[in-house]
Amino acid sequence: MTPLTITDLTFSFGAKQIFDHTTVALEHPGIYGLVAPNGSGKTTLLRLITRLLPYRTGDIQIMGQPNTPQHVFQNVAFLPSAEDLALSLTGKDYVDFIASSHKVPRPRVKDALTQLEAITYYKKRIGDYSLGMKQRLLLALILMQDAPLVLMDEPLNGLDFDSLLLMRKLLRQIDADGRTLLLSTHNLPELAQVGRDALFLEQHVLTPYHFNSGDALEALYRERFTPSEAPAAKPVG
Repeated sequence: MTPLTITDLTFSFGAKQIFDHTTVALEHPGIYGLVAPNGSGKTTLLRLITRLLPYRTGDIQIMGQPNTPQHVFQNVAFLPSAEDLALSLTGKDYVDFIASSHKVPRPRVKDALTQLEAITYYKKRIGDYSLGMKQRLLLALILMQDAPLVLMDEPLNGLDFDSLLLMRKLLRQIDADGRTLLLSTHNLPELAQVGRDALFLEQHVLTPYHFNSGDALEALYRERFTPSEAPAAKPVG
């Protein structure tokens, strides 16, 4: 069953075109990077997939079914940007909400927090977390769920070396579990540490790309996204 299919999707913010009749499919489980400069629409796409943003033109299917709110809830785990966390809440507030709404057994909750080394601080206020602590909490929330499609918004940004190694390990675990992971990034070398497939968001369409071992990744990024591609309007993702 195809994890994600996007057909003839068109979407704009006012006069700013984001997608223009784009069609693409993730045919098999695995790790896929959603690659583009900041402000191009990566976050927008994740929100369209999860129905956090409505769209009128095109079709999005998850595991062969339309992305209705109920189907998204049952089949998608969405890790937003760490910047989206409410600083006044604690990590425990988020953990308890996910555990309750998805009926996650307590041993699984504890195991996820332990694997991400968040067990020692998750009861503290998020406003006191470092970026690495926020990312680990978010990934623990993902591991608590068993959704077949996982969406992550810039999970590789700003991590210290130890957190980055831990992130790579857990991303590979998600892949080994037979799930599909779509993560937004503009860091091709880091993406290539965990996966070989990407969707380039360029000229308002999504273009699949498979990395080869000899690719010069930084040069490839500059080739695909020249300065003229960088959006001048207010960032949307």
